[in-house]
Amino acid sequence: MAGFFILKMIDLKLKEYKNVYLVGGAVRDYLLGREIEDLDFVCKCEENDFRDFAKNFFEKNFKIKPFLFGKKSPQTYRGVYKGKFIDLTILQKNFKFDAERRDFTINSIYYDFEKNKFIDPLNGIEDLRNKIIKVSSSNSFADDPLRMLRTFRFYGILDGFKIEKKTLILAKKNSHLIENVAPERIKEELDRIILSKKRYVIFKMLNNLSIINKIFKNFKVENLTLLKRISENLDEYEKKIFTYTLLFPEDLKRIKPSNREINCVKKVYNNYKKVLTINDENEIMEFIFKNGDYVNLIFKFCDTFYNIKNRDKF
Repeated sequence: MAGFFILKMIDLKLKEYKNVYLVGGAVRDYLLGREIEDLDFVCKCEENDFRDFAKNFFEKNFKIKPFLFGKKSPQTYRGVYKGKFIDLTILQKNFKFDAERRDFTINSIYYDFEKNKFIDPLNGIEDLRNKIIKVSSSNSFADDPLRMLRTFRFYGILDGFKIEKKTLILAKKNSHLIENVAPERIKEELDRIILSKKRYVIFKMLNNLSIINKIFKNFKVENLTLLKRISENLDEYEKKIFTYTLLFPEDLKRIKPSNREINCVKKVYNNYKKVLTINDENEIMEFIFKNGDYVNLIFKFCDTFYNIKNRDKF
């Protein structure tokens, strides 16, 4: 009855599901007992019929009109349903071939609604039981180098999971390919890593594998241990700004952040040392006046990572 429970978790009752299979994160999270977010479906369909197939699937099951998402082959149609992204793609050749084109074995488990069973060509269920993150094929990182960062994002959010040694070796071998990834995609993955409680361990591993310094030429490895001092009481924005400032303030534009993020990091990076050295109360008042809305952020940065000699005066 897995199909019933999967659908119940996503508050959905499929009316048209013949030759359609759920795959990816939704199946993984169902098996792990985690909340299901976005949904990825694949279907057995001829390419010439895919547009009509997708339109029928979305309209009958979700009452929405899909749109073509991205330009890469195979084509993907996407819709938004109750705040969740729903994607539908053509199954490539067969399940094993399709699975090997995906990122990790734990994301390559299919669910057949019609037969009410899992299809697991790469033994992803066993890897879930053993809590192992393993690439689906030796070409996984070459096909999409961003998957190197996604490896560590999953390591950060999945409790108790470890990354397979061969996958780590493959990441190091392909580390140079990360330079070809769009900045916006890199930023999205790095931000998720920063918000993970394992941020210190992950950035240390990314440095050891020569991945992070391929993105940031001036990566400040000497500040890595300071990440341990980031409190979970900080809000998400503060965690991001403080990590940017510690590790890659000079290269931040490489990942195309917002103007607000650029200005915040610039203000904190250029002024935090003054907080550590200013003693005279008039100089403190001048510093506060000069930095206006950024003062609290600058002071909080110093208070998080350093000992402020004149804390009471501030």
